[in-house]
Amino acid sequence: MNHLLKYFFSLTIICLTFSSCSRKEDLKAIEMKRMQEQLSNIKVDFYKSAKVTVRATAAMPNNPEFVEARKAMLSIAGGLVQLQMGADSIPLSPMDLFAMGKAFYSAKDILLQTDEDSLPTIVENVIYVLSGATSSDLKSFGYFKNYNANYEHAILGATWTASHVVPKEFALYEFYKTDEDKISDKEMMVVAKIAKALVFLNNEYYYHSKEKSDEYLEKVEENKDYFIKNPFMTIFPEAAKITPESQYYQLHCLGYIMRSLAEEKMDMDDEATEDMEKFVEEAEKGGGDNELIWMVGAYTNVKKEDKEKALVYLNKLEKSDKIGKPEKEAVTDIKKYMEERDSEKALTKFKDKFTMISISYDLLRARLAETKQIQEFKKSKEGDKFFGIQNAIAEKASLAESLGGGVNTDSLKNKATDIVKGLFGK
Repeated sequence: MNHLLKYFFSLTIICLTFSSCSRKEDLKAIEMKRMQEQLSNIKVDFYKSAKVTVRATAAMPNNPEFVEARKAMLSIAGGLVQLQMGADSIPLSPMDLFAMGKAFYSAKDILLQTDEDSLPTIVENVIYVLSGATSSDLKSFGYFKNYNANYEHAILGATWTASHVVPKEFALYEFYKTDEDKISDKEMMVVAKIAKALVFLNNEYYYHSKEKSDEYLEKVEENKDYFIKNPFMTIFPEAAKITPESQYYQLHCLGYIMRSLAEEKMDMDDEATEDMEKFVEEAEKGGGDNELIWMVGAYTNVKKEDKEKALVYLNKLEKSDKIGKPEKEAVTDIKKYMEERDSEKALTKFKDKFTMISISYDLLRARLAETKQIQEFKKSKEGDKFFGIQNAIAEKASLAESLGGGVNTDSLKNKATDIVKGLFGK
């Protein structure tokens, strides 16, 4: 009988395991489908078309239709490559411009048939224009070792994430294209993983965010000695004494806060609370002492009904000059509920008034573009041109909807003045 019970118990465990795996795979597939739908819009098509146009500078596909479509895209984008590389742009009359705008759909359809990663990177094209070099070998490019398309996607994804002005789909697209495990630079590899977790979280792809947070923690732990010897990013500049070890804890704790926020959205409450507690512990080891840490510390201790510890963090929040009056009033209410041992009301007030996802997003995205590698690249001649192209694409991205479907001669004529101003700033 014991053998039979063991058999049924084992069978039940196997079924539950397979069922859990199946649910996870289903959720992953659902999110992936939704992500692909989100990336199927005119703004992303414009962005991808512009990138294909730039990346075809050094290696033009042998296709007359592609050549013509690229010319149209260059004109629509205001001479994207020529302007940024310092060459003279071709003057266009407004009606020439509108004719090209009318042809935008057919042009981008041809351009989008080309996978941008089949072309040289933007950096290779910059070097080609600056020096005439046609080799895809970037060994002479001293700012990055083993630079490749994945590295470039990660740089663009990180800087788009830090931007306040471009559509959030730009960062999502770049990270969708990034295989960070093919980036040999350890710093940039982990930056890509945590940035992907952040972008997925902000776009409500919680399974993907948790998955990337898991990978991030694993890689940071795996390379602990390396990151202590080679600190590269300070997350909490308010730390009184920043040491290589404290920087490691700052780096590592990001994985816990990202994962906990995704877990909470997936109704994994116990796991989320445990990760939040780990975040606070490691953030404080890293010298962190800011509103995010206080919020998370207060939240977890309210949940555990640990009044004394919760009050430590709530008192800090109450004195903060970085949170508004409504939040401070909420802190006062929460403290009152804690005194009354009403943790349910305290938690409800907490969830109503404090958005830890937004605060985490603002904290991390402000740091992404400050990584050592990106800052060194920005100071170089090549980096200046690279980010000039990125800025030009951002400036022209707002044109995408103006050049949308169903454009006719009359509507183009009516939009003449605004589009010209948008393109040339006149």
